[in-house]
Amino acid sequence: MWVENGKKWGYDQLFALEVKARWDSSKKEMLDSTIEVMKRNTKMTESQSRDYTQFLESFYPDLKEGDLVTVVYMPEQKILFYYNDRLLKESGDMTFAKAFCDIWLSPKTKYESARLSMLGLE
Repeated sequence: MWVENGKKWGYDQLFALEVKARWDSSKKEMLDSTIEVMKRNTKMTESQSRDYTQFLESFYPDLKEGDLVTVVYMPEQKILFYYNDRLLKESGDMTFAKAFCDIWLSPKTKYESARLSMLGLE
């Protein structure tokens, strides 16, 4: 995790998350897992679930072991999605942006060890 000017992480800060794929994963596997965790972490409506699924489906790639996925969160502006350093998509829906980042950053996440590592708390 990178935070602008080395500040403490928060949703009021510009930050980037980078995840390196540890194994191959299909677009469908990633999409299903993403939506499952977003639902667990937030009070997502059925409408949001449909919208978020459709949005992610429009650009999610199949991952190969070693691929890099980077998310740049720009407070009150947008979220950017990169795949192997290539911009894939962006969204100005900040409710979605926070819910997506909470996949790794929420205290409710199922990826607790990744969360602690990203936040420098392990």
